[in-house]
Amino acid sequence: MIRASAGAGKTYQLVNRYIRLLLCGQAPARIVALTFTRKAAGEFFSGILKKLAEAAQDAGKAKLLSSEIQIPEATTADFSVALRRLLDSMPQLALGTIDGFFNRVLGMFSLEYGLSGEFEIMDDFSAEQARLQVMEQLFAAEGARPEDREALIKSYQLVLAGKQDRRFYETFESYLRECHNLFRRNPRAEFWGADKKIWPQGNSWPEAKQNKSDLIDEFRAELEEQSDFNDRLQTAWTKIVEHLEQWEPGKDLLGGGGVLLKSAIKSIADLETDTWQFT
Repeated sequence: MIRASAGAGKTYQLVNRYIRLLLCGQAPARIVALTFTRKAAGEFFSGILKKLAEAAQDAGKAKLLSSEIQIPEATTADFSVALRRLLDSMPQLALGTIDGFFNRVLGMFSLEYGLSGEFEIMDDFSAEQARLQVMEQLFAAEGARPEDREALIKSYQLVLAGKQDRRFYETFESYLRECHNLFRRNPRAEFWGADKKIWPQGNSWPEAKQNKSDLIDEFRAELEEQSDFNDRLQTAWTKIVEHLEQWEPGKDLLGGGGVLLKSAIKSIADLETDTWQFT
């Protein structure tokens, strides 16, 4: 495996390694050389043919190439033979992309991998068209169950943490891509929300004894009974109650009443003894 950044000479090294294997007597059909992109694969194959053809015709080029592949005794005749063997074996060559290679493997053993019928690897355009079709089905009336659609939109809103984005489709589609990638890596249902796997020793997070709406109602009732609050304090606490009523996980918990809430929490002991003062 050759690992290097773009422009570092991966194709050059790969071409020389391939030619060296040919000169060492390896059958072309037995050599697997793979790259990530079709463009790189094309450059790689062209580089092999060009170098072999030049070395087969020019003694100087043959000497240079023999030095590069560390077989100093190689001659123009050797490179000519290697070129002929390569051309004769073209239908059996495994020179291409990693995706293409695995596609061939799956095609040969499709039943063993649980695949029936024909299949093909999508190009970027086909994959994008498939995503658009799924998006249309998702928002169509008959495309998904209403509760599933609502759950998805709810999770998207939590990711945005309450922020509004006018580019809904772009951000939502990007979010779906991330979810899809996670699902492809772990498609089994037991990997999702399995509390015993997440917390083998038990969930240490305290569970709420009351739901939020009941707590808000109690808070509002207590606030209405307060007769010692001036108008400024009453207004401030009322805004806090209204904010907490609309609050959801992922949004700012404190909102506009952050200063008052922080001060109240910091002086909780004084609040319990009625010695706390709002200034």
